[in-house]
Amino acid sequence: MFRETGIKNIDIPGSVTQIGTYAFANCQSLKKAIINEGVKKISKDAFSNTALKEITIPSTVTKLGKNAFRWESTEKSSLKKVVIRSKNIKKWGTMVFGATRDDLVIYVPKSKKAEYEKILRSTNGLDFHAKIVGKKW
Repeated sequence: MFRETGIKNIDIPGSVTQIGTYAFANCQSLKKAIINEGVKKISKDAFSNTALKEITIPSTVTKLGKNAFRWESTEKSSLKKVVIRSKNIKKWGTMVFGATRDDLVIYVPKSKKAEYEKILRSTNGLDFHAKIVGKKW
């Protein structure tokens, strides 16, 4: 789709139900991405190796692919803030947020905090200091 381009911003409408494999991979100028309600799947490596500082995963997402937001280099990811609004993620790929910063904060639904934290800490390569915070939506 936009793989390895100089795109800086993207607004993905809710009419798009799936963000494809490698859709924005290696778009190292991509600093802002809005994923709207309606998107159900964020595929493998969809946003790997981008300059995103924050991302919100809408409540409609049920699948997060392997390495979806991973930074694959010797440096840490630029992600500082992740908001997961979905209470219905059924499939988590490994290393979704791999190679994270130690100051990363991931906000999750309060009712899913224990479940999501267990998944994120066991399969996703989070830095030990990354925080997972339950929020009431």
